[in-house]
Amino acid sequence: MPLIGFVAPPVAMSVLSGRKLVPSDMDIAVRMMSNGQAHRATPLTGALCLAVATRVSGSIPSELTRRLAEGSSQIRIAHASGVIVVDARISQAKGSQPHAEYAAVYRTARRLFDGRVHYRTED
Repeated sequence: MPLIGFVAPPVAMSVLSGRKLVPSDMDIAVRMMSNGQAHRATPLTGALCLAVATRVSGSIPSELTRRLAEGSSQIRIAHASGVIVVDARISQAKGSQPHAEYAAVYRTARRLFDGRVHYRTED
């Protein structure tokens, strides 16, 4: 199912708990839609895809994201329930399309998943 996200540059906002976030708490803000309803947080798949999109030069998320400090790779995404910290790296050879090398979610809780992706190569 496709996820729709509305992105914004860092902005002061309140989260569902009533806590106030200030622009310095985030690098980008998002509201995700799920089944026609505003999502109460940001689904991990949406956060990972957004992290990759912020790395693609010229994309809307890239233009709206706060410029990260030199050497920093983590991106703080503010959403309706707080902030999630993600990371991503892309590579792009001259004249080719961007390629996502990885996307990661940083959590302080126990491991939630460990996965592999199986794909077909073109014959």
